[in-house]
Amino acid sequence: MVDAESVVSTEETPLVKEKSAPAATKTQNQWGNMWCIGSLFGQPIVIGPDICTLVCTYSFTIIPCVLFLAFGVADDSGTWMWATSVTVVVFTILALLFATLSDPGVLRIGINCESSEADPEDGKAGDKRRKKRYCNMCKLYQPPGSQHCRACKCCISGFDHHCPWMGKCVGERNLCYFYWYLAMVVITPAFFMISSIFNTPSDSSNAVRLL
Repeated sequence: MVDAESVVSTEETPLVKEKSAPAATKTQNQWGNMWCIGSLFGQPIVIGPDICTLVCTYSFTIIPCVLFLAFGVADDSGTWMWATSVTVVVFTILALLFATLSDPGVLRIGINCESSEADPEDGKAGDKRRKKRYCNMCKLYQPPGSQHCRACKCCISGFDHHCPWMGKCVGERNLCYFYWYLAMVVITPAFFMISSIFNTPSDSSNAVRLL
């Protein structure tokens, strides 16, 4: 007979599973409050959160251009007049598209910035990180000149300002397009006024069209 005290219990004690910290993904909230709707020639197409004012900007820009081409240029105008008018309108619309749809310079972990997972005490890399500001909202290190935008809810490289008329921030990557659009906003109305003064219709029917 087997002594009961010598029987070894085979009951296994339950193992406590250690909870592993969730792995941080590089794409988590990388665009903040903006939407990346695609890419063109390898560049992301980004729309900002201010959709209503963006629609107003498109309306105030495109509608006058279309009306000018339809009614502001006389039928007997020369080829140079039509070519110049179309060129000005095309450059204006292109400036608007580039300024409102291009990436302002959103900082994305693993692409153009470092995450909080990197050890700030890691040698030379740590020395560089200590010189950068850390964003608690985006969980990344900001390069010099970067700033977190509360409206777009992301960090922008070379942050200039948040422009609701562009629908998003103006930063390092779309600042030149923003200045291009501002220049066309001044040049285009001036061209419309000057051409309307000197390009007077020769017959009464065209004069009625202008009215």
